[in-house]
Amino acid sequence: MACITSVSYTIQLNDQRSNSFVGRRGLKQGDPLSPLLFIIAMECMSRLMQQAGDHPEFKYHPNCSKLKLTHLIFADDLILFSKANPKTLTSMMQVLRDFYKLTRT
Repeated sequence: MACITSVSYTIQLNDQRSNSFVGRRGLKQGDPLSPLLFIIAMECMSRLMQQAGDHPEFKYHPNCSKLKLTHLIFADDLILFSKANPKTLTSMMQVLRDFYKLTRT
């Protein structure tokens, strides 16, 4: 976290270096890092969902069990698939809580 929060930048133009300045927090729309960071975050989400799907109490949606499909991610959409039983839904809610905690910091 220190590497991300304590960064300062300098610009060198025509062999002259500017004074250093501190980057601001967050990404702006159109920032070239935004898609990469989204992919990294969704990879984390995918792994959490895969772990949930590997649990013996997790029940797949009837049309998704053969492929062990728990979710689909496209652009900025996430679709979750499961059978609607209480233990499976509790497991999926825990994944969402864990993902929230991981991405909140």
